[in-house]
Amino acid sequence: MPANSFTEKVTLRRLLSHSAGVSVSGFPGYSATDPLPSLREVLDGTPPANTAAIVVNSEPGARFNYSGGGYTVVQQLLVDATGQPFPQLLEDSVLKPFGMVHSSFAQPLPKKLADLAATPYRTAGEPVPEGPHIYPELAAAGLWTTPGDVARFALAVVAAWSGRDTPVLSRSIARQMLEPGLGDYGLGLIVRGVSPSRRILHGGVNDGFVSQMVVFENGDGAVIMTNGSGAGPLILELLHSIAAEYDWPEYKPRVHQRISVDQQLLDRLVGTYVLTPDFALQVSRQGNRLFTQATGQERFELFAGSNRSFFYTAFDATVSFDGEGQDNPTQLILHRGGTDRVAKRAP
Repeated sequence: MPANSFTEKVTLRRLLSHSAGVSVSGFPGYSATDPLPSLREVLDGTPPANTAAIVVNSEPGARFNYSGGGYTVVQQLLVDATGQPFPQLLEDSVLKPFGMVHSSFAQPLPKKLADLAATPYRTAGEPVPEGPHIYPELAAAGLWTTPGDVARFALAVVAAWSGRDTPVLSRSIARQMLEPGLGDYGLGLIVRGVSPSRRILHGGVNDGFVSQMVVFENGDGAVIMTNGSGAGPLILELLHSIAAEYDWPEYKPRVHQRISVDQQLLDRLVGTYVLTPDFALQVSRQGNRLFTQATGQERFELFAGSNRSFFYTAFDATVSFDGEGQDNPTQLILHRGGTDRVAKRAP
């Protein structure tokens, strides 16, 4: 990585836990007719790469900052250390040992596999033009897989976490992986809850695909994969239904009481709220409706529970606005999954 005053504090552990202060949260991918950058061009942010250079732009270890860019650095590190192409390395060291026989990091997929892949759809219902995007950022965005294979992976991680033998992970490594740090992230996976209801989880979003994995330490869980960008509410409803049916300690439906608020109050909430240097929430009003849109993501509606507290129905999260005065809030707090993230309002 380009050297600066921060880079000497970057470690593999911080890269894997999204706490290394590295830029570029995610990647949009490339259509089938786009020129594809090399991994080096992605890292340097040079054409034909469609994302900025991946750099260390904040103090490593100071805070959580989701960074697909950091995982792209790890991808280059693994290639350099082993001398193997990344897809083959992962096939030999992870996918095969875990029994993930329907998974691949090949980008683009060879035709025999592409014919089996789901067609991705955008929120309005139209297919992604020219089919699934191609992601040379393999470590961050390039896994093709199935719900069954993700479940095999998750159950094997939980088994190692619990002290049972697995083909890839020792118990000591699994426990390091699943030690939650900043943002509840371990090394690659989110870890929440306390025993006996601890759980690991991770979502997946590429253009036209949305997925979610949740597995409790006793092996209960679900893997939901969809081929539609607007599928977040569907995934949430499925998780609520599964949790209610199987009496999970988490994810049961929550009940909110909606109220009406004055449009002038909504106007005072409109603005840009910055979570990290390259990730913000844009709050907008349309009539008497309030919306948020995170950087690089779709827009979601907020519903008022009070004059300063709002909730989503698309996923389990709430937003509160506060500050020194009552008229114009100076910050937004996103409450999700037991974690509070503060976003300062931009001038």
